[in-house]
Amino acid sequence: MASHIDPARSVLKRAAWPDRDRDVLEAALQAALGRFSARGYAATLSGRSLFKAEQGYGRWLGYLMYHNVLDPNAEPASRASFEQISGYFAFLKSQNNADTSILGRFTELRMMLRILDPTCDHLRIVKPHGQPLRSFLKMQRREVIVYDPGVLLDWGISLMEEALANPRHEQRRLRMRTGLMAAFLSLIPLRVRSLLSLELGKSLIQEPDGRWRISLSERQVKNRRAFDVYWPACLAGWLERYLTVERRELLGGKTCDHLWVSSSGHALNKNGTNYSMQTYSAQRFGEEGAFCTHRFRHCLPLSSPSSCPRGPPSRPASSMSAPGPSPRTMIVERASSQRACFTRRWKTGEQRRKRLPPGPSRGDIGAIRPQRTRTTTHEPISFYPPSSRGALRPLLVREPARCVD
Repeated sequence: MASHIDPARSVLKRAAWPDRDRDVLEAALQAALGRFSARGYAATLSGRSLFKAEQGYGRWLGYLMYHNVLDPNAEPASRASFEQISGYFAFLKSQNNADTSILGRFTELRMMLRILDPTCDHLRIVKPHGQPLRSFLKMQRREVIVYDPGVLLDWGISLMEEALANPRHEQRRLRMRTGLMAAFLSLIPLRVRSLLSLELGKSLIQEPDGRWRISLSERQVKNRRAFDVYWPACLAGWLERYLTVERRELLGGKTCDHLWVSSSGHALNKNGTNYSMQTYSAQRFGEEGAFCTHRFRHCLPLSSPSSCPRGPPSRPASSMSAPGPSPRTMIVERASSQRACFTRRWKTGEQRRKRLPPGPSRGDIGAIRPQRTRTTTHEPISFYPPSSRGALRPLLVREPARCVD
């Protein structure tokens, strides 16, 4: 049965766009592949950036259609009048969109308008009245619960142990796949795109000594830095079990080189990954403590488990606890440098902002606002009871995060 989509949050696909908009976009994409002198703004964007711009513009058209003000014969730029942009801003806030999401939607809208109407840079979309759009927003990140990596590692192994005892084959496969993914991410918290890009024989290679090496190229990593580490030795037995049993059953005779496979036998996508992680984490930590795959990266500042205590029954314990390189050190160093850079940018922005005259208030593009200030707090919480498998230590973190034990 198809899931219900709230009309107020609808995102129009390209096929549902007005014919005028769709034809101009397709012509711009074709010109991006032509000779250099005929290329436009679309030629400077990557495939992922074009996808985001298309999603943001579909959200804008969905807003216009929801309020019955979408004129299919109008020019794309003429629809983005100041009144409509102000209404769109207020509408996104009324839908409880995060400040970063609102800023992203306006940035995506401007990107698409620059493609559809290259005669103007449409800077007014993200700088109304000449002031950055973020000055109208509090830009506060949502509070998230961060768990100790040892708790997540123990939870992932528990899922795999439960899968071995589960008589229902479909649940056994999904539990084994999700448990292995959770245990792996607790030790090496890759981004979702890098995680799903792992392919046997390409980015996940078994060496002659039996160890598995993860080798990600610059194009598979967001910061464009190659990533080359060994698969955690304590999870080698679980990986071999997944490859020889559950993954083959998930493929069902089909061919796929990706490590993570869906129930249909194809490569697992981001939505399927987050759905599985959200479902099984809700069973363990409750609805309020459920999380998606990216939450593992929030655990970077916390202590990392040194070894994995348990392996699959078919593999000796001595081979499971064999020492191996610690790739987490490399990730923590990168995260620390990124947080340091963010802090420097934040301080510089605050100093520059103190020299600016007062501008519009947050939440209203046409109003006047007082001097902007920002505070950051870090409050520990402990409303979860201790786990039978280890102490559960959630933290309430606002980025840039600082750990509290």
